[in-house]
Amino acid sequence: MKKILLLLALVSIARGVCFGTSAFGPDAKFLYEEVFGTVELLDVIKPDAKPLAPGFYKLSREWVGTLTQIEDKQAQTKLPPRQPESLRLNCIRVVPYSGEIELMGAWFDDAGSFSGSGYRRFRFMRKLRSSEEILQTREFDTLKSWFEGFVEYNSGASLLFDEFSYAHGWKVFGLGKNETIVCQDIWAHVSTKMKPGVQDAATRAFFDDVMGDRGPSWKELPVGASIVTIMTFSEGVFRPANPDSEEERRKYPSEYEKHMAWLAKENARIDAHPEPLRSLLDARRTRDKFSELLAYKAAINRFRDKPDPLLIRQLVERLGGDSINNFVEMKMHLEALMDESMGTSYLKLDPWKPENKKIAIKALIDSLPEAPLKDVERAIIIILAETNLVTLKMDEPEFSIDIRALPRTPTSGYYGGVYGSFRIKNELARKTILNRIASELRRRWEASGFCVERYSAPVSEK
Repeated sequence: MKKILLLLALVSIARGVCFGTSAFGPDAKFLYEEVFGTVELLDVIKPDAKPLAPGFYKLSREWVGTLTQIEDKQAQTKLPPRQPESLRLNCIRVVPYSGEIELMGAWFDDAGSFSGSGYRRFRFMRKLRSSEEILQTREFDTLKSWFEGFVEYNSGASLLFDEFSYAHGWKVFGLGKNETIVCQDIWAHVSTKMKPGVQDAATRAFFDDVMGDRGPSWKELPVGASIVTIMTFSEGVFRPANPDSEEERRKYPSEYEKHMAWLAKENARIDAHPEPLRSLLDARRTRDKFSELLAYKAAINRFRDKPDPLLIRQLVERLGGDSINNFVEMKMHLEALMDESMGTSYLKLDPWKPENKKIAIKALIDSLPEAPLKDVERAIIIILAETNLVTLKMDEPEFSIDIRALPRTPTSGYYGGVYGSFRIKNELARKTILNRIASELRRRWEASGFCVERYSAPVSEK
């Protein structure tokens, strides 16, 4: 089934992992100021509480609890269940300008300044919705109206025939019973109808499988209608921690303890990679106070000044990896190296010199036979875009492929393409087939005069 995928730059790779401290714009200065003091959470969220100045505050009491996924009676969730997560929350942030309150688990340096936090930040909501209300909601507009003004966590988007799919999430907390608080983590996977009808039986079967009996038939929905196809909802009741309980401390580790455990594992993973990939990953993990990724920027600029084909090969070899996180990481590093528009708003990378870009593209073409079969199309899209070849269509006895790169526009700095048609009839001939594809790309690139101009939309398309 051919599909159009918008390869979105994921925040976790482009700006920092979940434990990093990154902020940009006028809000950034509040992130690194010293903590303004210590407050009691229940006093801060009571209806008549006086507003606090923007910034971070330690809590006089830590709060502990476990987020547990709740299923609705229809059991419609078609994603792997989330494991229960024990949390220790010890800090609030008063958001600049809005004055809203975020609750989180954080850690602080020796001077008392905010140093980092876990990825879960719950925004205070005066009146929480019940799990039943949320889980039974199928209209996305209803969800948005309930959480209007709250922080949304957006996931990647894709187009499939007449469906536009994406995901929204909200993390909120509110007052519970008997001096407790309730935290909720909501993820809604949403589909929006782009035009009337469905195009074929396979697509109709896909929608029937995804939607089940959630609502009206897809073909009966008006254009623009957005429905929730999959919902994941976790909730937990949190109580004040017992500072004298070692057992409780083990059950609810702090975010700093989790961070250090993650950091040790991450460092070991990075150190296991060969050079020069290890140095690139090491530069990416190097932190600076305002998360400007100076070491990472310098590493990419060094590569563009003197491209190393081995680094391209190592990234391409690892595109598949052993997890989705590894694939996303390697893909994003490859895109950062190749695309001079990547991160222009915050990395401000040096532009390519044509002769150096030619070396990098050649290395990418030469590395295609080493790519995992299921992910080789991602590398081909980069080649088609950066050489302005745009399309690749081959139909041979052992395989067929039909790929088209999408042009860059003023609002899209990422790589996108129409792909999903790669069919291979002899798995044992994988490397031979990929060598044929590389040879065809090499031949066409040479015929173009080794063009290194990125494919962009004409003015009429923008």
